[in-house]
Amino acid sequence: MKFNFKAAILAAVMAASDLLSACGAESGGGTVSPSEEENREMSREIINFNTGWLYSPNDYENGSVRELDDSGFEEVSLPHANTLLTKHKGPGFPDEIQSYQFVSWYRRHFILGKEYDGKRIAV
Repeated sequence: MKFNFKAAILAAVMAASDLLSACGAESGGGTVSPSEEENREMSREIINFNTGWLYSPNDYENGSVRELDDSGFEEVSLPHANTLLTKHKGPGFPDEIQSYQFVSWYRRHFILGKEYDGKRIAV
């Protein structure tokens, strides 16, 4: 059975037209503008979360604990290289790569203000 794209597109246009009419939009290309309240609800705030990170090249058994003393961590921004390579891959690289494989910790402290109460937050 062959799919009829023209019929599917026509059906979609008619459904959109019916929806616009139901919303009170004029026919002939009118648009429905969201209310001011709907705009506030739909708006998205993007905050740069790449700064203010703390980094330690050491592994901590309790690294995920909120109360961990991270005063000795280095402040970094992301993206961040936990080890800087002094050269490109060369003949001794398979032996050298072992020194670059280790567990390290990144931490980022933040507090959400009251203005975010009841809002959906994605980190």
